[in-house]
Amino acid sequence: MTTPPVEPETTRNTGVTPGQRLRQARERLELDLAEVAGSLRLSTTAVEALERDDYHSFAAPAYTRGYLRNYARLVNVSEALILTHLDDADHTRNIPEIRSYGSRFERSEPHIGRWIALLLALLLGGALWFAFTQGWLSRDNTTSETTPNSQIIDLDTPR
Repeated sequence: MTTPPVEPETTRNTGVTPGQRLRQARERLELDLAEVAGSLRLSTTAVEALERDDYHSFAAPAYTRGYLRNYARLVNVSEALILTHLDDADHTRNIPEIRSYGSRFERSEPHIGRWIALLLALLLGGALWFAFTQGWLSRDNTTSETTPNSQIIDLDTPR
């Protein structure tokens, strides 16, 4: 069960940025940066960046929104209030877009998996062929060795 948010929705347009609001809530709860960073599994510099509304150090807008949402939960501030205020104040313009590095790092051989599978199939086929031609695998279950005549017992003749 979660505790109700500390701040009501009516404080939305007070001119306080999301980072300032989170810092005020943290200080009200008497939490230091290290405690918040440990709870959020972020570095203290990342928490400081959130409190300064400096989102350039984060990889993508989705990460920044997630960090803000988790921080708001931690200090009992309405997540919707933080994210709405973030959107209303257009603080998202400071959040860098996701960068794609796909075209920079081309694979040298795109079908390497197929070549490996083909090589393994050929090796397995060759090993089976060799075993069959050497007599290690035969079609019948009889052995090539015969039992000596001295050990053959004739069951039809009485003793």
